[in-house]
Amino acid sequence: TELRDLYLIARAEVDVATGITAYMAAGLRDGSEDGDYSTLTLTSSATGAATQARLFVPREDNNESGQAGVRGEFSTGGVSHEFSLGGSINFAENRNSFAFGSFPAAVRTCGAAASAFCTNLYAPVLVAEPADGLVGGDLANPPRVAKTEFRSLFFSDTLGFLGDRLLATVGARRQTLIVEGFNRATLQRTTRYKDTVTTPVVGLVVRPTETFSVYANRIEGLAQGPTAPVNANTLNPGEVFAPYRSKQYELGAKVAIRGLTATLAMYQTKQPNAFSKPTPTAT
Repeated sequence: TELRDLYLIARAEVDVATGITAYMAAGLRDGSEDGDYSTLTLTSSATGAATQARLFVPREDNNESGQAGVRGEFSTGGVSHEFSLGGSINFAENRNSFAFGSFPAAVRTCGAAASAFCTNLYAPVLVAEPADGLVGGDLANPPRVAKTEFRSLFFSDTLGFLGDRLLATVGARRQTLIVEGFNRATLQRTTRYKDTVTTPVVGLVVRPTETFSVYANRIEGLAQGPTAPVNANTLNPGEVFAPYRSKQYELGAKVAIRGLTATLAMYQTKQPNAFSKPTPTAT
């Protein structure tokens, strides 16, 4: 496999008033991958007999992002405030193709499919590079298969009471996620998902002493859905699924002694999961 990544990042900040800072940041990434991969599938744990497939993947990724906002701190009536207000936008585009190998009958005497050859875990077999079998997309010029746009507006305020012995954070984020999938052969858009949610964040920190604190928080997020794997056994390789919403709860404690910090935490994250389902054989 050969991987290449180019990055460019820029950031600027300015103090617009005492305790208030405005900032702006932008970045981009250009990445590429050329991979010739081989996967071994064990068919007998007793003898080590196996089959092995080949997958060639050329891939290109482009990402652009930007963020701007204001953060600062002030006090009102004995209550301290540490606030953050801003927005961000992220674009991502993926272009890729794939080709499975087509192996001759001479290396498939164990009954392996045309996309694999016979081998053994304990006595690996060396075979010549196969011809391309099933091909998806243009291998020399990978087509666009997925495009993602993520926009976010956010605000939070951490309020400090009793000389910041008690800290309460409240905030919200307005998120919009647009995910598009495209057919490698026709280049036409096949799926488009758009979801907009407002997700809250709440947190509480109690500091009985300067070196010990306990905390709890709850946060939500909107994330891109999974993509079906690209392999010979998948009927919908590369299909992009709808965005999903996750929720996380956390409870913990921290103690700092002579420059060392110890943390004990419990957390729970709820989000959908993806799995591959075998297709029943028609009878």
